[in-house]
Amino acid sequence: MYRSARALLEGRLAGILVFLATLALALSVACILPGQQPGDDDTSGDDDDDDTGDDDTGDDDTGDDDTTESPCSAGEEVHQGCGPISFEGCCDGEELLWCENNWLCRLDCSSNPSCGWQVNYDYYDCGTDGEPAPNDTPPMQCP
Repeated sequence: MYRSARALLEGRLAGILVFLATLALALSVACILPGQQPGDDDTSGDDDDDDTGDDDTGDDDTGDDDTTESPCSAGEEVHQGCGPISFEGCCDGEELLWCENNWLCRLDCSSNPSCGWQVNYDYYDCGTDGEPAPNDTPPMQCP
């Protein structure tokens, strides 16, 4: 549940962004006056043709803060390469380890006890009853 929440939110966010982009396109098309061509709406007051309304100070104003997204859907990345740890993961005490996007990921389950098998998703996760997978396959204890 804790591992999948971010993936679920990202999926919903992507759907919302597609909807907003479609809505913005529809509104921009609806706002074109008869005889006007798309792009003929520069009312920003600047003299350039980039339609950004900026003051050409050299700042790209992209909003990027030069951070990269974590390869892990939750927790933190440990290092690239997973060794014997699979996507289904394993528990090292109250620490959950799993492989995602060829990165070893870690999540501390101490505030969401316990690390164990998440029956609904078929992988180890935090916030479970702390039990292993059926027949302990994959094994609960990390190698």
